[in-house]
Amino acid sequence: DSRNPRQEGTLCHGLMERVVVAADLDRELRRARSLGKLGPFGESVADKLRRRVCDNTNAEVRRWFGGGAKVITERPLLRENIGLKRPDRVMFWPDGSVDVIDYKFGAQDPKSGPVYHKQVRDYMAWLAESGSYTEIRGWLWYVFYSDETDLVEKSLTRATYGGKAGKNLFRRTKIAQFRLLK
Repeated sequence: DSRNPRQEGTLCHGLMERVVVAADLDRELRRARSLGKLGPFGESVADKLRRRVCDNTNAEVRRWFGGGAKVITERPLLRENIGLKRPDRVMFWPDGSVDVIDYKFGAQDPKSGPVYHKQVRDYMAWLAESGSYTEIRGWLWYVFYSDETDLVEKSLTRATYGGKAGKNLFRRTKIAQFRLLK
């Protein structure tokens, strides 16, 4: 088996880059096959990814890939004098809320967990500064290793509590390791 976890993660991130709704994954898999990008372990990865994206029973995952949101993937967020960040997936919902997701294709690691949580919190903070959203939810999704999604944090705008929208004043509610079960 010439499977390399880092290569597998890179392959999966590349496939997910153009997936807006679940049905897009099959198109991306066909494209990767035709370009010879799946490699020796590709078909098993393709099957796992299809099950996790298209056949997932988790309500949150189904919502993410079910349509209804404006989706951007792998697009940089620029912050003047600070730099770039590139979240895996950001969804802008009609109700003014936003979900930002960071995919992880390896197993959860207690050492890197806090680093990944900070990464998602940074994405959320940058989004909070750039727009007027009713709520921002940040997620880590260990795609192959859990039937759960990990809600890193939620931020609610003052508009949620009757304040003026657009002031970008956020009351932060930290929710560490909150789990959404199937």
